[in-house]
Amino acid sequence: MSNEPLSIIILLGGLSLVPIFFILTTSFVKISMVCILARESLGVQQVPPNIVIYGLSLVLSFYVMGPVYNNSFNNLNNYVTNGTPVTAQILINEFQSSSQPVRNFLLKHSDRNNREFFNQSLKKFWPPEMVSKVTPQDFIILVPAFMVSELTQGFKIGFLIYLPSIIIDIIVSNILMAMGMMMMSPVSISLPIKLLLFISINGWSRLLRVLLNTY
Repeated sequence: MSNEPLSIIILLGGLSLVPIFFILTTSFVKISMVCILARESLGVQQVPPNIVIYGLSLVLSFYVMGPVYNNSFNNLNNYVTNGTPVTAQILINEFQSSSQPVRNFLLKHSDRNNREFFNQSLKKFWPPEMVSKVTPQDFIILVPAFMVSELTQGFKIGFLIYLPSIIIDIIVSNILMAMGMMMMSPVSISLPIKLLLFISINGWSRLLRVLLNTY
C-alpha cells in the first residue's frame, strides 16, 4: 500500500508527457513541416490554416504509427490483465517492455550518423560511469537522432517542392519585365498559375502519398 501514492504520481507524470512523446517519436513533425512548406511555396499564406495542417498531420501519423502503438498496447494489456499490484518498479519495467516497438521504429527511421553523433556527445559531456549505462537503443540516443533525421528529410522534400514555384516566379517576373509591366506585382500572376498547376497534378494527394511512402 505504501507504494501506491508513488505509483500514481509516476503514472500522472508519464501521462502529462504523452503529447511531447508523441510529437518526438512519430511522423507528425515531418508531415506537418512538409505541408507547411508546400503551403508557403504556393504563396497562399495561411490557407489552409495551421489547425487544418496539424489535424491532417495527426491523422496521417496515426496511419503510420498505428501498428507500432498497437503492439505496444498489446504488451501493456498483457500485464494489466494479470491483475498484478502496481508498483513503481513494475511500471518502469512495463514501460521498457511496451516501448520496444517504438524503439524499433525510431531505430529504423533514424540515420546512423546522427545516432553516432549523439552517442559521442554523451561521452563528451557525461561522466564515464553514466555513459556506461547508456546503450545505442536508449531513447536519449534514438529520439534526437530520429528528430534530426526527420527534419533533414523534411527540408529535402521541401526543397524539391519549392523548385517549381521558384521557376514559375522567375518566368512570370521576366515576362512582365519584357512587357514593360514592372509596376505590376509578379505574385498576382504567378499565384493563380501555381494554384492551377498544383490542382491539375492533384498536388495534395501526391504529396501525402510520397510522405506516407517514406515510412
